[in-house]
Amino acid sequence: MNLVNMAQRQDENLLLLESTVKIHKRPIGDTLHKGFFLTVSDQPAITLKNIFNWYPFCERTIITGWAVQALNNKSLGSQLEVCLRNDAGDILATESITLGDKITPIYLPSKLLAGASNQTCHLTLRLQASAPKASKLKGENQSSKKNSAEKKSVRKKLSLSIFSLFSRKQTAHKIESASKPISAFISVHEVLARSEILQLCQGKGVEIGPGHNPQVQDSETVDVTYIEQSAPQDWERLYNDLGNYRVDPQLWSKYKIGDACNLPVEDGSLDFIFSSHVFEHLANPLGHLKYWSTKLKDDGKVLGIVPDVAGCKDYIYRPSGMSELLAEQASGDMEPTLRHYERWAKNHGGGKPAQMFYEAKRSIHVHYYTNRNMAKVLEYAVEHLGYTWFDIRHTPNHKDFYFLLSK
Repeated sequence: MNLVNMAQRQDENLLLLESTVKIHKRPIGDTLHKGFFLTVSDQPAITLKNIFNWYPFCERTIITGWAVQALNNKSLGSQLEVCLRNDAGDILATESITLGDKITPIYLPSKLLAGASNQTCHLTLRLQASAPKASKLKGENQSSKKNSAEKKSVRKKLSLSIFSLFSRKQTAHKIESASKPISAFISVHEVLARSEILQLCQGKGVEIGPGHNPQVQDSETVDVTYIEQSAPQDWERLYNDLGNYRVDPQLWSKYKIGDACNLPVEDGSLDFIFSSHVFEHLANPLGHLKYWSTKLKDDGKVLGIVPDVAGCKDYIYRPSGMSELLAEQASGDMEPTLRHYERWAKNHGGGKPAQMFYEAKRSIHVHYYTNRNMAKVLEYAVEHLGYTWFDIRHTPNHKDFYFLLSK
């Protein structure tokens, strides 16, 4: 789960001890990671409520996709306490991870929880200081002490001869080390770069549903058209009356009115079809992919950025199954049905009837994806819908993932 995204949205199922937890980005090797800066605390610093209600922990996996690393030498040997607790705060199962200078995966405690219900099992994380070093053994022999004293005398003479060269540096280092708190970095996810997928949009293509901020831009090698359900002047008036969104009227000539299932372009004319956070809004995704294949040239590509169930607010749902998607393809209906709205409204309807949202054609997430069920969708497209290969760029807990499907 994407704890950072939950914290940014102030999700009610995530509790943070704000005095000890800060959102933080940190390069590890050649990769940028996003997570939390954590300091020592007596109380749980991070609490994820009702953990087994949510995807992916509803599958009872112990793999979190998170990792932890000591932030300085003073923090080496400290421990991250990982606990499963009931409503009373009693520990049902616990694990401790000793921090080192290399990043270490975080796993849930693997103990079977007899009698623990989903609603009363909460995950807590907190950083504990390392145990004090053991004192020297009292039975140390006198010979060893004598040798040690002689070695100290020699070291002292040597150190005096070079003291003037290093005293300032050593003093500064001691002061810096003493001032650094015991702290750790919890990596929640690797940061994906959208440039990886955007640079694949080459030739003539369309971006579906860009809204006020299209991502694919014209260049010497790119000729893009933006497809929206209404003219940009209309959504500027309806949705940006306060001027909160950056708008470039110079791009308005690039917009055409259309839908994902009704692209205003000739068959076989496109090198790419790109969309960002659109695919999850589509009913009958297999029908859409089949339709898009008619608009692509040979070797043309569908490129998409899709929210990950485990990385966004959709964690309260389950990934859509192929049986449901195949049934929608058989029906031929390309619009969301009342059934889709009923599922969505259980968690987002605020107690209002799903029929109201359905009649208003409210934009909702119709289906829910992670890399695994998306791979099944794309495999089906290769086997049955006229495509030849696909790829997915995914990292655990990221807000979204990217896919490429080639004709």
